[in-house]
Amino acid sequence: MEKMFPYAYQQKQTKVLGFEVANSYVKGRSSVSRICYLNAVRERLKGEEVFGRRSKKSEDLIFGYGESFYTVGDPMEAVFSTARDIDRYSNHFYKLSSILAISQLVDDGDQIRVTTGVPANHYKNDQVYRYIQQALLGSHRVVVNGGIRQFEISDVEIILQPLGTLFNLMVNDDGSYTENGHDIETSRRKLIIDVGFGSSDVAVLDGMTLLRYFTLNYSMVDAYKRILLELGLTNQLKPLEIEQALLSGDSIRYGGRIFEKLQVEEVKRKAFEILAQQIMGSLKGMESLDSFDYVIFTGGGVEALYEPLKSHLIGVPNAVKVSDSQSANSEGYYLYSLYT
Repeated sequence: MEKMFPYAYQQKQTKVLGFEVANSYVKGRSSVSRICYLNAVRERLKGEEVFGRRSKKSEDLIFGYGESFYTVGDPMEAVFSTARDIDRYSNHFYKLSSILAISQLVDDGDQIRVTTGVPANHYKNDQVYRYIQQALLGSHRVVVNGGIRQFEISDVEIILQPLGTLFNLMVNDDGSYTENGHDIETSRRKLIIDVGFGSSDVAVLDGMTLLRYFTLNYSMVDAYKRILLELGLTNQLKPLEIEQALLSGDSIRYGGRIFEKLQVEEVKRKAFEILAQQIMGSLKGMESLDSFDYVIFTGGGVEALYEPLKSHLIGVPNAVKVSDSQSANSEGYYLYSLYT
């Protein structure tokens, strides 16, 4: 059993930030800014032109790192991360995505301590921790839209992903409790399920003691693979690309074929219902949900999946969906860095 947080929250003096480079989105927060964008990186070719007005959005920034220039957040001709094993933390893409993300959360000359999260099946894994620390620790120089940002990462803290949401629910920016923060902290039994793109992770706590944690065998990528299969696009689009196409709510056009909105919506509805049933069946097979004071749903997948999930929560009045579940973990990482 592991005691997670102290009961008095006092701000540390070092500059801190929280971030996460997931297989779907990059999310982060510091005292400087917040970010949330598609985890896609594309190298800009020399002489490449971009038409239209530029903005300060992550997707419209140009990053110089090493000998190359990059854009982020735009799926066109970009590289995506899809790996679920621990080797994802040792490859160049993870380091590149992380450093470009962090460069948006710091000022030039900053020395910082960062907190990030990992899924349950990577938690307490010494090799994972070494990979992440090797990728992040040290000095980095990034050119962001022509301006230099030199920063040093002096310390890296790694926590279980769902615990970011827990801390975000408990603590305000000024270190005080949120409206229900003290009750959440002192409640005897709570379960947090983080439905993500590549993994769905569960943390079970008694008070602030972590009793157990585990990864379910189902996540949002399974629903998107089913949708691609039903539409006959398995070899044409990646799961993250169909996820982006579905967000528009319109018909899907690919290679001269048009899938009408009603057809797409029906395929999506069935895929999401199947996934909700799989997730809840697996979860209920391991935990008695009505025995918890809080059953907290978080993660980017919850935004899309909560309606079909609700039909499986009859008799579980303590179930709660967090607001802005896409960024709840990274918000919590920042607060964790600030006050623990």
